[in-house]
Amino acid sequence: MKPLLAPLLLALGCNGPSFGYDGQNIYKYFPLDGERDWSYANDASDVDWTLYVKLVDSEIRDGTEVATLSYQEKGDVGEVGEPLFSLEWSSDSNDGVLIHKYTDDVTGESTTFSPALIFGEHQMNVGESVETTTGGTTFTSTFVSSATCQTHWSTEDWDCLHFTLDDGGADLPFSGDWYIATNWGAAQMRFTGDTADWVLTEANYD
Repeated sequence: MKPLLAPLLLALGCNGPSFGYDGQNIYKYFPLDGERDWSYANDASDVDWTLYVKLVDSEIRDGTEVATLSYQEKGDVGEVGEPLFSLEWSSDSNDGVLIHKYTDDVTGESTTFSPALIFGEHQMNVGESVETTTGGTTFTSTFVSSATCQTHWSTEDWDCLHFTLDDGGADLPFSGDWYIATNWGAAQMRFTGDTADWVLTEANYD
């Protein structure tokens, strides 16, 4: 009996091995470790305040680190920010980037997403979408493109991933376009109803 190795090698030589591409590691573009805060400016004529985002709390739930980010309207330096809303996020190599809870910090009303809202799976390719029905809403998050971001914080262009988060008409304040940058998180955002982007002016990490 002749060995089967030769025909196998010939077959590989003719067709070549096939390697699949798993996509971008989305979780690396939305870090939630340490102490972090971000500030954003908007060029719209009717906006005269800064969007200030701060990581205010972090805890381990069922083995997953969940961080609470507070989104605030802030005026001059030193002023206390007026609360807008809070989101509970997680970001890791197992589950990707998830939103676990939304709180309207003006009214105090909140919605816990169970299952968690999938902003981005741990790996995705351009053009892929993921749908989550949760909290009475069907969300669709789409990895639109790899794009160049410009910030007011740096003179250099950043490599970002562009996502759109569609809330199916629920009119939630965090739906819209997100541009996320590795190691820093959101570099630009344009929420539904905005006429201009929120552009990063400063970020702090400790």
